[in-house]
Amino acid sequence: MSDFNFKYLIELCFSTHERLQQKAAHSIDISLVVRNWFFGWYIVEFEIGSADRVELYGKELLKKLSIELKNRGLKGVSYTNLKLFRIFYKTFQFPQIGQTLSDQSSHLIKNTGKIGQTPSVESFNGLLNSTKIQNLMIQMSEIFKHGWSHDVTLITLDKPDERKFYEIEAIANNWSV
Repeated sequence: MSDFNFKYLIELCFSTHERLQQKAAHSIDISLVVRNWFFGWYIVEFEIGSADRVELYGKELLKKLSIELKNRGLKGVSYTNLKLFRIFYKTFQFPQIGQTLSDQSSHLIKNTGKIGQTPSVESFNGLLNSTKIQNLMIQMSEIFKHGWSHDVTLITLDKPDERKFYEIEAIANNWSV
């Protein structure tokens, strides 16, 4: 085997490793974006319709939630981040989720304009360990195309058209934040 072929083999292995490592990192970023969106959804729904909300109303729900989640070993769930998750969900609501959860629809359409209708609290019954939520997570992973830092920037933009422009350009041109 010549020296050139061996060097090429090394380069090929290294290059493949780098590409797949970047893809894995991107997948993790997207998974965290989906997680953050779900957390925002759960928080909003809890605030809207939970019987426990009366008990926690005015008692710093997000601070208590942050403490409990951190105690369970979750990272990235500070009080500030939980507020951002709630804003993120409200900025990127998908009205069809209620239909998805009731098996009426499997398609999600991104709404970067007006806030859509949220599913009722009853839709959350039985979500833990359900295939519905797993399918929804897969669908959400296909919708979000960039990492959390981009989304934090997007939610600071008040105008839906500006958000959409930034989102399209960031994806098309592979912008870093």
